[in-house]
Amino acid sequence: MKRMIDQENFNLICNSLKLLVNNSSPSTRASAIHKMQNLLRFGQDMVMSLFLELSNDFHPGILKVAINPLQYLINYNFKALIPFFKISLKIKESSDETGKLITAAYCRNYQGADSLINEFLEHNEPNIIVKTAFEFVEHESKIEEALSLIERFYSKDDKKLGSIYNQAFFHIKPSLFPELKEFLFEYAHSNIGKYREHAYFEFLLKCAKKHPEDCIELSYINANSFESEHDYHDLTNKQLQ
Repeated sequence: MKRMIDQENFNLICNSLKLLVNNSSPSTRASAIHKMQNLLRFGQDMVMSLFLELSNDFHPGILKVAINPLQYLINYNFKALIPFFKISLKIKESSDETGKLITAAYCRNYQGADSLINEFLEHNEPNIIVKTAFEFVEHESKIEEALSLIERFYSKDDKKLGSIYNQAFFHIKPSLFPELKEFLFEYAHSNIGKYREHAYFEFLLKCAKKHPEDCIELSYINANSFESEHDYHDLTNKQLQ
């Protein structure tokens, strides 16, 4: 489909898509929205308009696939999408997709994203926000902004959320240790930090050669609060060898 589109075909496609507005099933409109990103290079304003019209009933099935064009549209005109997100963030079935998009907008410092994050948290758990923010850290992009979200939930005592924090350390590069040092100490002292397990300790082991004192200190913080002491003893034994 993508290879066959030119400007003339783009106009024909848009006219056809307009016929679906308020006149087709959610599954039909979801199919149309699913690949709308292929049209963006021919007319971003038109694609934005069509997207908002085709998704105006906020059907969960549509919102789930909407992440495909929206991951590009938020970078084009985030302000125009704020009213859309104010409604979509209340739809539980697609909260992961919406949360991922507004977290990306927040990390990129798009105006209005912070208030959307706050509204999202009124209706949803922070899990997808934390997971997406850690993805920015993993890719060494907008780390300061991402950490400002990650740090919001230190007081939480939730095993599922704690696992998201812990699992992130499987993917964080040891070279980031100096930049993350303050975060690591705050996290280790936090409520959510008591769910540190294997991934966290493996990260410290990888960093220990260049930062031995800090890593040993981090390994001792609240050591008696760990659900599993195996990783803690394994780390300290290897570091002291």
